[in-house]
Amino acid sequence: RRAAVTERCALRIAEAGPTARAVLGVLNAELPGVRVALLDPAGELVAGRKEAREAWLRGQEVLAEDVPGVGTALGRLVAVLGDRSQGWHRTVRGVMKIATGQITAWAAMARLRAERRPAAATAVLRRVLGGAGVQELREDLAALGWPTSGPVLAVVVVAVGSPPEVPDVELCAAWEAAGTGAALAPGAGEWICFLPSGKQVAAGMRRLAALAPVAAGTGQAAAGDLPGAVQRARAAAAVARQQGGGAVLGADELGARSLLAALPPELAETARHVLDGVLAADDGTLLPTLRAVLDAGGSVKDSARALEVHRNTVTARLERLRELGADTGDPQQRFALHLACHLLRVEG
Repeated sequence: RRAAVTERCALRIAEAGPTARAVLGVLNAELPGVRVALLDPAGELVAGRKEAREAWLRGQEVLAEDVPGVGTALGRLVAVLGDRSQGWHRTVRGVMKIATGQITAWAAMARLRAERRPAAATAVLRRVLGGAGVQELREDLAALGWPTSGPVLAVVVVAVGSPPEVPDVELCAAWEAAGTGAALAPGAGEWICFLPSGKQVAAGMRRLAALAPVAAGTGQAAAGDLPGAVQRARAAAAVARQQGGGAVLGADELGARSLLAALPPELAETARHVLDGVLAADDGTLLPTLRAVLDAGGSVKDSARALEVHRNTVTARLERLRELGADTGDPQQRFALHLACHLLRVEG
């Protein structure tokens, strides 16, 4: 009887194919009275019965079988059998060993797909930006989950601060796992995709923000102009980056800020020279005050509200700024000071 169980399980596991959920479904259906779970290296449930994981966490007697991976174990299968004979224990362990092969194959295939997909997306994006039309790329776009008709929104994700330590493969996988349905194309400090609307962007950004500080810009494609949509999304992303991690800004929200977003970052050194006196004496309040006053068109009341301080505090700081050579009341200085503040914000 036990040999028949092993044979039946082996056949069903082979038919199930290399997917963890399907393989665990076979084990839990074909092994009477046995509850089996697949746990990752941290002990989290990947597939199968949560009762098996709970028993393992409590230190209850379970059968455990490591699932090998490439270089390191993928996790372990754990099974709760109850009071059964040693022969039945051997049968269950034998079936578990058969199952580990299919699970290892599933993990290898998933990893290969995850590694290939960003590279494929980058290759297609390169053709898009090179001028290839939607009709020419229809199959490739569809394979990446990018729209081939109707409204198209370009999404550009950028790092806030230092480049993230998380590999591109992991970031791209997290974006898709959030339910966006679209592959991300990694590039030089940015990740790009196309969506039919902005509804999925918030979910994708939440998943990415859990891994690294990022912001995003979006741009609508006018008359199928995908390169133009990417350009507009990049400008929006440059401004969103200033607002901090998790920020999302549409190109249609930019207005005059799109001009500031296009300023080359190489001007930051000049900005530091313009604000040299302020930066040397700043205790962490002067530059933000200067920026807030300029953003508010010189209004002490509005800048005090933005900074959440009293108007007298802003007035005192403005007097200190004038002593340091940054006079917001001087029309000849105001524009240069505002540009310098913007450039230093982008750099930061």
